[in-house]
Amino acid sequence: MVPPFPFLMIHASSHGQERAVAAATFTAAALVAQQVAGKATRDTLFLSTFQVSSLPLVMIVSALASVLAVSFFSTALARRTPARVVPAAVGTGTVLLLLEWGLSLSWPAAAALAVYLHMAVFGHIVVSGFWSLVNERFDPYTARRAMARIGFGASLGGLAGGLLAWGASGLLPVTTMLAVMAGLNVAGLLAMS
Repeated sequence: MVPPFPFLMIHASSHGQERAVAAATFTAAALVAQQVAGKATRDTLFLSTFQVSSLPLVMIVSALASVLAVSFFSTALARRTPARVVPAAVGTGTVLLLLEWGLSLSWPAAAALAVYLHMAVFGHIVVSGFWSLVNERFDPYTARRAMARIGFGASLGGLAGGLLAWGASGLLPVTTMLAVMAGLNVAGLLAMS
């Protein structure tokens, strides 16, 4: 039987470790690219739908939602391993992004609010949870050698997410970025498996 997330399993061979590091590097890049592109998309959707004066209120509400999400996520991590919680969070976030994309076609104001809250709830906990996965997956010796590569992947993901949002701004409707963000999540999930 194949384990559900081989990236998360410890392999004795150095080839297996190398593949796991490459998968973790790609996952970091995809998740951080999604987060950076998501912040640009969130702000563009919100400010193209609402007055700037509405921004402080939505920031307060999203901060409260973030506090609740961190509490829930921490409890989930205390009860289950990151190998179960993080992929579930990424999968849930992906489904919600697709629903928000559909919502944006009919109710842009509701979608803008949903995306703003989505990024507050899922943005940081998914990336933080990913690093919990890395800490759980690799032994200290391998982790010490792998962290620079994985961190470099995350940095490249940040650059790619910014370039993606910038490049897409002239080519695609902003709502289409929600589907692109879902695609980045799927890429990260596939690299975990």
